[in-house]
Amino acid sequence: MAFNPGFRKPKGLPQSPADEIRGLISAGRLDAAEKKLKLLRRTRPRDADLLNMSGVVALQRTDLKAAWAHFSKAAALAPDRQDILHHLGEASRLTGQWDAAATAYRQALAKGASKFTTWRGLGLALLALGDATGAVTALEKASAGSPRDQITLLKLAEAQAAAGEGQAAISTARQALALDPASSAARNNLGVLLLNGNFPEEAAEHLRQATDLAPDRPDYRLNLAAACRAAGLMEEAAGHYAEAIRQPETPASALSAYASLLETLNRTEEAEDLALQALEIDPDDAAALLTRAILCRRGKQYQAALDILEPMEGRTDLGYELATSRYFEMGTNLDRLGRYDDAWLAFSRCNDIHDRSDIARPMDRDAFFADIRNARDIFTGERVSRWPVDIADDQPAPVFLVGFPRSGTTLTEQILAAHPSVLATDERELVRGMAQAASSILGRDFAYPQDIDAIEDRHIPAFRQAYRDSAEALFGEAVRGRLLLDKLPLNIVHLGFIRRIFPEAKILVALRDPRDVCLSAFCQNFQLNTAMIQFLTIERTAEAYCAAMGLLLSFEKDLGLQTLRFRYEDVVADLQGEATRILTFLGLDWTDEMQGFAQKSAGRAISTPSARDVASGLYTRALGRHVNYAAQLAPVAADLAPFLRELGYDDGN
Repeated sequence: MAFNPGFRKPKGLPQSPADEIRGLISAGRLDAAEKKLKLLRRTRPRDADLLNMSGVVALQRTDLKAAWAHFSKAAALAPDRQDILHHLGEASRLTGQWDAAATAYRQALAKGASKFTTWRGLGLALLALGDATGAVTALEKASAGSPRDQITLLKLAEAQAAAGEGQAAISTARQALALDPASSAARNNLGVLLLNGNFPEEAAEHLRQATDLAPDRPDYRLNLAAACRAAGLMEEAAGHYAEAIRQPETPASALSAYASLLETLNRTEEAEDLALQALEIDPDDAAALLTRAILCRRGKQYQAALDILEPMEGRTDLGYELATSRYFEMGTNLDRLGRYDDAWLAFSRCNDIHDRSDIARPMDRDAFFADIRNARDIFTGERVSRWPVDIADDQPAPVFLVGFPRSGTTLTEQILAAHPSVLATDERELVRGMAQAASSILGRDFAYPQDIDAIEDRHIPAFRQAYRDSAEALFGEAVRGRLLLDKLPLNIVHLGFIRRIFPEAKILVALRDPRDVCLSAFCQNFQLNTAMIQFLTIERTAEAYCAAMGLLLSFEKDLGLQTLRFRYEDVVADLQGEATRILTFLGLDWTDEMQGFAQKSAGRAISTPSARDVASGLYTRALGRHVNYAAQLAPVAADLAPFLRELGYDDGN
């Protein structure tokens, strides 16, 4: 950090000694400069210029305490000197005196300081004080004064993120990276902002490059591991965590993050060991405590889990993810213990935190319903009747598995995935990706789904190939010769598009008692998007269910789809019988390997919240669970009643 050893000639000081001292400082001969300054200060102890230059020498020697003392004395003697006030601000900031730093910077600016470093220093001090909005203003002024200063841009991005301006922060971080694409710090910062903004795939790409540029930075690798986990790249994430914790003096946070991932991968013994290691370093590590509570719950030690979770009440250091996970785990354990009112309260608190989060704030909460309305308006029976039903193609169409979330789609997917001829997609956005390729295929702008008529019959082979290319890019040669099972529950909305591109595709429709579906969706700790944000209240959950399932019923009637309905309750009651019925519809035979689906699932990374439940095999505790929450579900009973009748469920309970 450069400091000006004196902006004006010292009053009364002979020119040659002053110039000599400045020259010594500029040349880095700090011992000689300090020696001469000490001699001169003996006769001029109240000379602000001498004190200022002495402070500069002390700063360059990283003697921050002495530097601050010199600048403080100089500022008291010359309170109108903006250069001295700036230096006092810098010394105060570097010694962690944030209030004093902000005051000194403001005084320097009031006295006419115009250096971008003064604005930057003020921004950094305000950011440390928690005044993110003030920091943004100051750092924007600093950046305007030096638009190519990468450090200022990176700090501005950090301040914007702290102020809740996530998109602006990402844009600023991109500007910073453009100034020096080889900067590992800029790559890392952009990656973290993208991860926090819910863009994990792009975040992972930047963080991979940051790690390549600075392989000795375990913090970069830990960020990369977190991004890979968020992107569903569980095994890659595990590899990065394993590499990061090999470094000496591994922090508890790294061990606990790795433990959490291993728990989701069903490597429970390793997870327990790492969580205990983390707690040896930091007994209050919240992530490690949470992992231990989850492991207790998985071992059916519900009260032991609560004994870990309940003392964490009131902690202000949990952050968004840990706070929501804690309440979710509390609700789940209370439910298993039959304390249903307390469980509902815990789930509600989890959802309240989601509702107030920075992720939820900018979301369009009506987008989900707008998509359903658009799909209903555009994919009409009259329009679809003009589309061909036979497509000449030597490759089988994928099978699409849809249903409202928490209807048993993950369970069914994993049962079918145990068949050697089936490859499951684990909720990859292959259909949406196909729509995004439309502009390239058509050679024109394409708005989905409004421009569906722009797709002519001659374009269909290109869309089908784009879908298969995406699948092969994700799964490699495993795709070849196997039936692709594309499970994404709310592809309900895209069934019209699927009908256009794959008219021969078979559609599996998962059903479950609507009361249990809505209850389970409300009580789940989903990662928020425009669909999952609907589940934060039971009323909105039921509204979303009615809209999506109403669309499904309409599409079943109007689109000429080849569908097979199956019920979650029947799968649980008769796995082989119901699976055989589904396999027959798909042209496959039962294989005994499917009976062991749970063991196979336990060794597979599954991205949905149902992963732990599926790995534990079939269980009946979720059947009729709504009975325990009749009072809480009463406000939506009338809304769900038509679907109970339509789908064949008894609405008398």
